[in-house]
Amino acid sequence: MLPMSIWLKVLCYLLLVSISGIIQAKDKSFVAGEELKSNDEKPIHWQGKWLWGNQDHPMQLFRRSFEIKGKPLNATLHITASSVYQLYVNGIYIARGPARSAPHQQSYDTWQLNHLLTEGENVIAVKVHSQNSLPSYQHQTRAGLLAQLTLKTEDENTLIISDENWLTHVDESWDKNESRMSRFHQQVNDKVDLAKSIRDKSMKNWFQIDFNDNNWPQARVLRRHVGWPRPAKNDKASSYTAPWTQLVARDIPHLIENKVRAKQLVTAVHTDNYLHTQRKFPKKLTQITIVNLSNKVDKYIKSQLNNWRDGEGITLPKSDKPWLLVFDFGQVRNGMAYLKIKGSKGSKVEVISKPFMLNNELSYHTIDSNLIDKVLLSGEQDSWQATYFKPTRYLAIIVKANEQPVHLQDFGIHQISYPFSLKGQITSKQAPWLQQFMQASAKTIKAATTDALPIITENGVNIHKPVFMLL
Repeated sequence: MLPMSIWLKVLCYLLLVSISGIIQAKDKSFVAGEELKSNDEKPIHWQGKWLWGNQDHPMQLFRRSFEIKGKPLNATLHITASSVYQLYVNGIYIARGPARSAPHQQSYDTWQLNHLLTEGENVIAVKVHSQNSLPSYQHQTRAGLLAQLTLKTEDENTLIISDENWLTHVDESWDKNESRMSRFHQQVNDKVDLAKSIRDKSMKNWFQIDFNDNNWPQARVLRRHVGWPRPAKNDKASSYTAPWTQLVARDIPHLIENKVRAKQLVTAVHTDNYLHTQRKFPKKLTQITIVNLSNKVDKYIKSQLNNWRDGEGITLPKSDKPWLLVFDFGQVRNGMAYLKIKGSKGSKVEVISKPFMLNNELSYHTIDSNLIDKVLLSGEQDSWQATYFKPTRYLAIIVKANEQPVHLQDFGIHQISYPFSLKGQITSKQAPWLQQFMQASAKTIKAATTDALPIITENGVNIHKPVFMLL
């Protein structure tokens, strides 16, 4: 008979390397667009063309207006982009995508839009950011948007594809000299000037139906530009053009999206200098500014905390020194920082995401990642959301209010999470720590999982049930 200690070691080993159904993916889609999810049951006959803007800029806005005659009975949208898109339909945010993939097996999403489209004028609007081009197998990656809407009404069947009828505009607020979060991947930090977004009769409303896009140029259709035989001038645009030689339906569930307001304020003080200066960024490790937190909350701000927790804003008084506010979510959350704020034009705001802190010290540098976004205010009521997610437990904001008070109306994380659900538990009287071990494992999986999980297969067939499991 083996001693109990040996059995416990064996059990721990099995917990880490074998498979069971302790943590299982839910069979439903993300909260904000639950009614929109649709899985493909048969192959798609793609007719859309890959599009991009006319200027060499990584952040592009696209619009496609169209009129519907009759009541919409079915509206199925297939969409993908390189590298990430944000989809709006008739001014309503739908979701972000696609699931991360290599371009030679480009993942696309499918959405049912029946209840969002109406008889009369409609618009599909898409914001796309393209990461820096790197080699992918034999071809470079490429910026692009591909979409196709199959529409059926009481009167007609219509196919709306991405083509020359789409309009495009550069997002002028985005600084294309953005910095990468890490040398290990292509996700970037935001560097935006929101004052530029209110040009051309308020670009803030570019995704609304009534937005005036008369001065927007036509999108540029992409044709093959590499490969053998050499591309010719009369080559036709296609849904399948290098490097997108295969389109694959999304094979993992859509992520759950929900906003989590930052409520637990742990520090609100003045800071002597900005973490992100005008010097070369990212800096050398020895040059990175570190702020020792005092865990103090200024008395004026403290007097507003009850209202803040109830959903109202905080006013930061005018000051020669920047304000530093640090919030604690109590756990790591994956998502994009967001804020709603009003300050003087050109006021600099920096948002720092930290998955953990050591010795109560704050900096924008975590291991090999630089998790800091930089925003310049427009002087009006500004809304901003980061383009790429960051693992965040502590969310800090540094803002300069030297000309006038700054009003922070909202601040938090637009959280994205894989749709897991807990399906069981393991306990042991001889080893009470075992349950804590399982709980920690479940939290770790949730924190480390987004939209790039491998799908487990049975006999070569993809299965959605257990996507990532323990025991």
